[in-house]
Amino acid sequence: LDFRAAGMPRRAVKALEQVLADDAGHEGAVRALCGLYEEQGRFAEAAAAWARLGRLRSEPPPRRHHHLLCAAAEQAIAAGDPDSAKQLLKDAKAGGETAHFAACAAELAAARGNPRGARERLCQALVAAPALAPYLVPGLVAAERQLAAAAAPAPALTAGDEPSAAKDPSAVRE
Repeated sequence: LDFRAAGMPRRAVKALEQVLADDAGHEGAVRALCGLYEEQGRFAEAAAAWARLGRLRSEPPPRRHHHLLCAAAEQAIAAGDPDSAKQLLKDAKAGGETAHFAACAAELAAARGNPRGARERLCQALVAAPALAPYLVPGLVAAERQLAAAAAPAPALTAGDEPSAAKDPSAVRE
């Protein structure tokens, strides 16, 4: 029974994983898992399957592997797991520093409160793929605003100004 064609992708994955448990070198099962994992948004698992397929063929993983690792890093950032995202990006870096990689690294930097790093990586992404400007410029603007806000001096108190705590009579201790 073809679970995938029957609209049961999770059952198809389980069946293919069972095939691989019985025959770890079954190239067709690995290839099918690559697609199924990707269709289900399981990007880290899809990347691992592509790497496995490359090892079976004694070839390096395809370019898709790199982009799947980047997509998995984006998922980790969205899930609030920057440490996993950092590791995924470290693994993706082996495939080169593409615009996708730079955009993900910028997203990670922003999530970690590093607007300078986000700006640097967004600029790298723009240079690598200028057509992505509509998607990257909003992040660049946000990073620039954060940097400008951090660089702006705090307003100075004038002679008649008092700190807000001093204006509140309940804030004065006796």
